[in-house]
Amino acid sequence: MDRVDDGAAHRTVIDAGAWLGFDRINSLRWQTDEVRAARLADLMRSGYADRVVLSQDIATTTRLLAEGAPGYTAILSEFFPRMIQKGFEIQSLEVLVRRNPWRMLMGEGE
Repeated sequence: MDRVDDGAAHRTVIDAGAWLGFDRINSLRWQTDEVRAARLADLMRSGYADRVVLSQDIATTTRLLAEGAPGYTAILSEFFPRMIQKGFEIQSLEVLVRRNPWRMLMGEGE
């Protein structure tokens, strides 16, 4: 859903009971990380952080660290600092990459 620049659509998905995934962090193909960060900030400020997960859809070697790209560290090294600039603390952001994936995979929050 990170391709969709529509906070109302994001909230509708979560309100329907689904998990919302922003799974193309650091990929500019469909959206910028600035737009993703703005939409995520809106969701978090509206109390929806407990149903959002983040990931990186790395499907080509050109996005790997060995090729000069951020690789698998982009969420922590580039996206989280952007969110911290928006006023979020690292503990609230870790929920998106630690607690929520665990809950989603274990079937909690259904």
